[in-house]
Amino acid sequence: MNKYVLFLGLASVSILGACKGGWPSKDSEKALKSSEKNYCNVDGNFSIAFPSTPTVTKEVVPTEAGDIAMNMCMYEESKSKVYMVAYSDYPEGMISKSNAPEILEGSKNGALNSFGRCTVEDESKIEKDGNPGVYFKAKSTENYHVIYHLYIVGNRLYQVGLLNDKEYPSKSEINDYFSSFKFLKK
Repeated sequence: MNKYVLFLGLASVSILGACKGGWPSKDSEKALKSSEKNYCNVDGNFSIAFPSTPTVTKEVVPTEAGDIAMNMCMYEESKSKVYMVAYSDYPEGMISKSNAPEILEGSKNGALNSFGRCTVEDESKIEKDGNPGVYFKAKSTENYHVIYHLYIVGNRLYQVGLLNDKEYPSKSEINDYFSSFKFLKK
């Protein structure tokens, strides 16, 4: 699974990914009406149902846009399956409605390039709560399988990923994981 961890780190650096962690307070849990597995990240403004407590890392990454705080929330279920959510905040004014598709495409390509040679088997434009996004499903020559959602909310880029070795996760695993991803109400 070290290759997955390396991939996720490289993908996040290449597309400026980040995520701050924290379990919800009792008040947050009531407000979210979440299950025991739901992970709530108030700073990242999201919740998602990880199978168990994710590992949270933070790093400052120098980029052409300036230093970007990179934080990642990742749960390695086994040597062959990884769940990940990350976000990055771009400088104010860098992302607009007109260039959001370009940012999403560049982010998708950055993730794919860091994954090595891969074949995109499916992709489409998506949206969540009115925010633009991209979905893709890809397989690498090293037999890794990835399902990814990217979203832009204001100046923030979110990445939600599920990686598996040898085959894609089941449709129900994919649906359960990605449908559990929610933006918190401000």
